[in-house]
Amino acid sequence: MSPLPDPPAGRQAGSGSPWVSPRNPRPLEGVSPQSPVRRASPACAGLVGSVDAVRGCTPGLPDSAPRCGGGFRPLLALDTADGTAGVALLVEGRVVAELVEASAYRHSERLFALVDEALAGAGIGPGELGGVAVTVGPGSFTGLRVGLATAKGMAFALGLPAAGVSTLEALARGAMPFPGWVVPALDARKGQVYGAAYHGRSGACGVLPGAWLPRELADRARELGGPFLALGSGLGPYRAVFEEALGEGLCCAPPSRWHISPAQVALLGERAFREGRASPPAALAPVYLRRSEAEEARERRRGG
Repeated sequence: MSPLPDPPAGRQAGSGSPWVSPRNPRPLEGVSPQSPVRRASPACAGLVGSVDAVRGCTPGLPDSAPRCGGGFRPLLALDTADGTAGVALLVEGRVVAELVEASAYRHSERLFALVDEALAGAGIGPGELGGVAVTVGPGSFTGLRVGLATAKGMAFALGLPAAGVSTLEALARGAMPFPGWVVPALDARKGQVYGAAYHGRSGACGVLPGAWLPRELADRARELGGPFLALGSGLGPYRAVFEEALGEGLCCAPPSRWHISPAQVALLGERAFREGRASPPAALAPVYLRRSEAEEARERRRGG
């Protein structure tokens, strides 16, 4: 497999829109390969992606399906599911801006600033948006709540529909096309990963999303037949498990490609709009795949 290129470093988000927190944006510090920053210029010198990228690897979507510019106004995509805060903007079927910042626990502080920069760079006002897409999980419980709250708040304020996007599918789509199975795996703590398997060309789901023991996910993927491309934060602690189970048929993406691409969230969100799967913002709900620590603690107390 040819190596996956590292994304370019970017610049600080701007300020000064109705969406920006009153706190001044601060420069990003201490960026590591595990928490990269990625930018695509809103000037579109090189477009990040297009609806055709999703349509081309998704069976059953006709080429005549309306694009964002044909049937929808610009679409804003948000992601805060797994250690980064990301925003993308889809205009006339093209991703014209993608901003990702290593946010750690600063999701809520930085997300509106990234939204501001994406809109300003594209010359689009909030009132021109036609919809919002957001990752709904699985992922960090806190991160998902921040992303969903932001998406719902914006959609309610602007009277927009919204679409939820699978975190794992968005992560996998960023590695396609691939001549085999893409296995996204997020570190779920407690000895588990959130994982699934998607065909690298058709996008078909071969292993349903779940909270898995790493070896269980690898064994389920192996039943599909290789080759395999694994990526995500779950490779940090469990790479050796995947290598042992999947052997020479396994390729592991570098840590710089473990983050979720908001551009893919935008493209998948646009597909949901075209397929009539958008909903009022109140209908958006997180997909945790397992109970939170607080819920488990309450159950233990009741059992005691």
